Amino acid sequence: MVYNRFMPCGGTKAFGRSRIPLEVRERPVMHNSALRLTFLFPALLVLQLLLFSAVAPAQSTDKTDNSQSGIGPGRPAPFPVDDNDDPNRVYTVREVTKRAVLLSRLEPGFTEEARKNEVESVVRLRMVLGLNGKVSQIRVIKGLPDGLTEKAISAARAITFTPAQKDGRNVNQWVVVEYNFNIYYDEDDREITSKAVIMEKPEPQYTDEARRNGTQGTVVVAVILTKEGAIGSVEAVKTLPDGLTEKAIEAARAIKFRPAEASGRRVSVLRNIEYVFALN
Repeated sequence: MVYNRFMPCGGTKAFGRSRIPLEVRERPVMHNSALRLTFLFPALLVLQLLLFSAVAPAQSTDKTDNSQSGIGPGRPAPFPVDDNDDPNRVYTVREVTKRAVLLSRLEPGFTEEARKNEVESVVRLRMVLGLNGKVSQIRVIKGLPDGLTEKAISAARAITFTPAQKDGRNVNQWVVVEYNFNIYYDEDDREITSKAVIMEKPEPQYTDEARRNGTQGTVVVAVILTKEGAIGSVEAVKTLPDGLTEKAIEAARAIKFRPAEASGRRVSVLRNIEYVFALN
């Protein structure tokens, strides 16, 4: 058995996770006939926002004279301490001037028990990407049984990243990370008797920045078309700058399709989809 986080190279059943207009083409995943189990950790490793309310310290209205502190009637209160200088403060994505950037992440992998019980779903974790370059305060928002939550936490601790910044200095940032665990087939597997049929495929739009910079090319995303008829993990295999990769992922998540079948039962499959960006 082979466990592969990003993209399965082929085989029968796989375990895994979890740009633009003008022309949209599909490219099936190439495979060989050997059976294997492949783990796809989200191409999406998807970061999401956590919104926290910042409570500003209330200013004192006490007008009592205090010769020791220099505060008295008619004298202005000293400038309050700015909690932005607190190195322990954790900021939301909206509060930083430059977001944390993931550099690498490990695949969680399935446990034997989870594989045997065919456990599928998402582990969602909240954590802090520290100004010191370390992951901390990992909290489970949504877990899975059979050791998959523990696998996700171990993988999260190994994430490497460039810290967020606020006003030119490194700061701590809250993030939410999802690890999608899916059981799927390669679309060209011999056990597939009826392939998934794409019914609707919206074309994403160019970003203003991409147009200004004349960015062109192809974005390739690996998409799991689940047996329930919903889009599972979406991972960028080939990217473009200026927001085009994000637009392609957004469009892929809006795809409507009829699930694939294997011997009369619906199954999830992995498909590579290309979005070609060309300026007229």
